[in-house]
Amino acid sequence: MDRAASDRLERIENTVLRMENNINQLTDTVTQLVGMVGKLISDHHEFNNRLGNLETRFDRLEAKVDHLKERFDRLEAKVDHLEERFDRLETKVDNLEIKLDSFQKGCRLYRRSDPPT
Repeated sequence: MDRAASDRLERIENTVLRMENNINQLTDTVTQLVGMVGKLISDHHEFNNRLGNLETRFDRLEAKVDHLKERFDRLEAKVDHLEERFDRLETKVDNLEIKLDSFQKGCRLYRRSDPPT
């Protein structure tokens, strides 16, 4: 083989070696990318699972808040009822105080009008 053909063959071999090296690097890069995509998919599933769990917990908390609001509304109605009863009792006490005052005045007048014994 002449020198020119030998040089060309050597350049071709070097080119093939560089291409093999580049292909190996690309293969490694693609393998890393596949791993990263797999992790992203896994993270996405984990994220979706965690998000679903959070949504479920939020729904439960929302139901508890609704239940507590209903209980608060019932308690508020009971307080209103008790306030009405208290107002009625207060009116009765006021009326009794007026009657007691009147009775005491009557007793004092009666004592004054009593002849001494």
